[in-house]
Amino acid sequence: MKQLIKALVFLIPLLVAFVYMSANDSNYTGLITLCLLLWSLVFAFVMNKPLVCVLLMIVSLHWFQLDGMTLTLYFIPVAVILFLLYAMSRRELRMGWPIKAAIAIIFGHMGFVLLVKPFPIEYIFFYINAVCFVFFWGSSLLKWDSAKVQTILNAHLAFMITWGFIERVISSEPRIEGPALSSTNFAVMLVVAWTIWLINGLIERKYKWQTLSIVSVLVLVVVLFSGTRMGMLGMGLCGVLMIISKLYLKYERQVMRFLMYFAISFVVFCGFAYVLWQLLPDDLFLKQGMSTFLSGNLDISSLGRLGAWATALNIIHTDPIWGVGPGNFLVRNKMFLDTYSMIPIVEIVPRLGHAHNVFLLVLSEQGFVGFTVLGSFCMIGLYFLLRFIRRTKSGLGLALLSGGIVTLFLGMFDVFPLFPSSLVWGAWYMSILYSLRSYEGEPQK
Repeated sequence: MKQLIKALVFLIPLLVAFVYMSANDSNYTGLITLCLLLWSLVFAFVMNKPLVCVLLMIVSLHWFQLDGMTLTLYFIPVAVILFLLYAMSRRELRMGWPIKAAIAIIFGHMGFVLLVKPFPIEYIFFYINAVCFVFFWGSSLLKWDSAKVQTILNAHLAFMITWGFIERVISSEPRIEGPALSSTNFAVMLVVAWTIWLINGLIERKYKWQTLSIVSVLVLVVVLFSGTRMGMLGMGLCGVLMIISKLYLKYERQVMRFLMYFAISFVVFCGFAYVLWQLLPDDLFLKQGMSTFLSGNLDISSLGRLGAWATALNIIHTDPIWGVGPGNFLVRNKMFLDTYSMIPIVEIVPRLGHAHNVFLLVLSEQGFVGFTVLGSFCMIGLYFLLRFIRRTKSGLGLALLSGGIVTLFLGMFDVFPLFPSSLVWGAWYMSILYSLRSYEGEPQK
């Protein structure tokens, strides 16, 4: 009887979806998202499977900005709040000062900005930030370990890789965008997830080389489909960090031996990467873009970034305290570039909606106040991560640190994970760092 009840409850999302579609059969995005959210709650409250719940929420919240969400957009905060209540009821970790500090920092800043209104308010961005923070809050109350993190990464990587191949087959566009609504953002998110998966799988989970190699090749192919140069650079940096992590654990107290083996491994890795690059076809979109970049010439993408960086620096000069606010960068980008319209090349520079640099993004849209708030939030998580690595010397800690390094490096050229479709992924990553507070032996609630 219990199994029958669970089966019936599991079918409820389909019934709700049927009613949803009967009102408007064009809202496919809202339908899929609604089903995923409802199923995530079923897996939480009925099946008591928090990992599946977290995975489904991560996937569903990738599609914040897609058209066709309609009523689902209003259900998202309800689902996320229910997830928070579920995480609280499990009592895996007590909230403690870190989460209370994060709540005060983030919600305090958001509330103050909404009250003072130092710039034109685009409420959708505050909505997205608030929803993702509540998701972080709930996820940070779960106790994450190497196996649980790897389980989520296994499923999420499979989802993104499968999406990439399917989109390549059905799409005629030269670059796939994945569920992230941006080719660059999709590739960077894929590479960061793969970095954590690879190093944790190699060191902590003891995956076989065949498994690591097959998945890495699939990730490489999808990155090539995306045509994203940052993805290739991120994969290269991941390889270096993997070598460092492995040698660090083996030769932590033997500095000279560590340096010698690292130098040898680095040369071999660079040789392998060079051979692989030469094997790629010359007419590949990504290879053409990289060749243009390495030749010192600027393509449209590079020109757009330079224009966005210049705009961001101008905003930091004119609006240093509060910035121009989320969603208002495009207007300033157009105004700034139009002032140089007498220069012929400026006409072909794309007008972009964000700074294409995660640091400049925060400083230009949120000012030094927002930068300090977000920096404080991140520094608390980094503190727990570094302490975890120092105390445990585990592969999970090194994998998470490597993922953070790749994120910051690629963040010099893009805004992952602060892009709306990847913000939930960043919230999940930060929740893992905050959950590492449990390793100081704090009592459970």
